[in-house]
Amino acid sequence: MFGKFGRFLRLLGFDTEIADSHWNDSYLLKIALETQRILITRDFQLYQRCNPVSSKNYSKTLPYGVYCDVETVVDFLTCFFKTFDIKPENYLWDAPDSQEMIEVSNKSEDISLNIRIPFQPRCTKCNSSLKSISEQEAKTLVSEGTSRYFHNYWQCSNPNCKKIYWIGRHWMDILRTLKKVAIRFNSPSFSKKNL
Repeated sequence: MFGKFGRFLRLLGFDTEIADSHWNDSYLLKIALETQRILITRDFQLYQRCNPVSSKNYSKTLPYGVYCDVETVVDFLTCFFKTFDIKPENYLWDAPDSQEMIEVSNKSEDISLNIRIPFQPRCTKCNSSLKSISEQEAKTLVSEGTSRYFHNYWQCSNPNCKKIYWIGRHWMDILRTLKKVAIRFNSPSFSKKNL
């Protein structure tokens, strides 16, 4: 239901389990309760079987639930940050303008970003933590073109996955998305009902 959005949460460092499409509602609720996870769904009937997220409404017999009937990543993240009262600004970082990056890459010059993101990403594929790896180590794991232009790398810590990540141009898309979320989150006219 929210696989794409779940992968974005992993990228932001949130420990996120993405439900298998074959799991039925009862199994989803059982897993959420056993693992003390918050179930985010656009299925209102499933949501009604959960407790709404609230520190005053803790239950050991029902999993927490959040109803979020949205279609876009910006709407989903805005709903997520609003529900949990997390400031999107905490996830923003300074980076070169994306047009500047495109111009530099078109000239086949070094576009070392050396940016420091303010969160610890998780593997979008398996949800394991990522570990920094050296540029030298990465050179043996990525294409020559990638190693020529990018210099910050992580590797999934799961020995069965070991996916490699680097800070490339796609990070500008992520940053743009987070800026849109911050604008919506801080809009005086915004409420969760706007989603």
